[in-house]
Amino acid sequence: MCVAIWKKSSILAHLRNMRRSAPVLYWFIVIELLFEFAGIVILPEIITKTKYLSWYLGPQSIAATHRFLENDAYLIPDQYSGWRNRPNVAKDNWVIDARGARTTQHLSKGPLKSERILFLGSSMVNGGTHVKNDETITGYFENADIEALNFGTMLYSMDQCLLFYKHELYKYRAKYLVVGLDLGSIGGLKNHYIPLRAREETNMPYIKPRYELADGKLRLIPVQPRVQLANVPQSRHLIDFLSKNDHYYDSFGDYCRMGLFPISNAVLYAFRKVSNLCDYFRHDEQSRDLLVTIMSDFVRAARQNDASVTFIMMPGERDFSRRGIYRILPDQYSKVFHAIEARGFNVIDARQIFLLSRHSRVELFCEDGVHYRPLANRLIAQALKDQIQTIH
Repeated sequence: MCVAIWKKSSILAHLRNMRRSAPVLYWFIVIELLFEFAGIVILPEIITKTKYLSWYLGPQSIAATHRFLENDAYLIPDQYSGWRNRPNVAKDNWVIDARGARTTQHLSKGPLKSERILFLGSSMVNGGTHVKNDETITGYFENADIEALNFGTMLYSMDQCLLFYKHELYKYRAKYLVVGLDLGSIGGLKNHYIPLRAREETNMPYIKPRYELADGKLRLIPVQPRVQLANVPQSRHLIDFLSKNDHYYDSFGDYCRMGLFPISNAVLYAFRKVSNLCDYFRHDEQSRDLLVTIMSDFVRAARQNDASVTFIMMPGERDFSRRGIYRILPDQYSKVFHAIEARGFNVIDARQIFLLSRHSRVELFCEDGVHYRPLANRLIAQALKDQIQTIH
């Protein structure tokens, strides 16, 4: 206690000395601290949440929201899965057909070819804008006897893949389903509003449905994109919905309290960095159980349509190379893969495919460290062909 009193008196002495020797700096610090105090304690009680949301999103996200609702973006609203690929878009490498699929062949109108395979997942499956259509996984997969329909969609989580298949894609009567799975898509299982989980995704400030587990069964929490996003950022209804249902809502609450001023924002940034590191050591059994339950439901839905499912665990560059601090942190990718494999799912480990190929990360990954170069897509396509031939 004496030490604490001594430190307090020492700080006060330094402040008194600063007031005499550097009055401008002294008053700057005092005023800044008052502003910080107001930002943390007073302003959240005065300023509306909708105003905070407008600052949190910024003009780029708000404009992207309106383009989305006006069907003027790469993606369009979907009543079941939140969003889907906008049909008939052709811009640079990004070419989407009339069905909303990224594929290189026309769907046969007569009898089915010997094989029709449906691909689902995030942009890691559809290839993103980094590769041409014939350089995607499906581009290397298709041939005269195989139709490979790529319905991979940006930032899709496993729950969205399931909903899209149940409500729409089952109609294609595909014999095989290939579903991409990555650590980012798992994080989306507890998320409704993309900006709360990934504020940097300013081009995709969209809303998605999600499932939660109730007595071991899936319960859907649906969304209405055109209704809930219509008045963003002046949408109190959206904020109320997120506060009750989105597990990432606390990130917005933290911003309201600490995100407006430099000192408190720096503290918040440091706290999040530490929290993210701690996540490597936490055992989130709830998310793991939710993922496995959704995957099991996917397999059942496919069987009802006489189809089988192969899951692909897809690493980002960080999961693959494990450089720097990630070399000593627990391997989350491996934990998830082995947990899935232990449940009996038919799952391919793309990281192992890459490692066995002995190609470098520069040869396999694009500059963003997430999406794959054509070589990586070709390696995955070949592994899938080998497995499907074995099943067949």
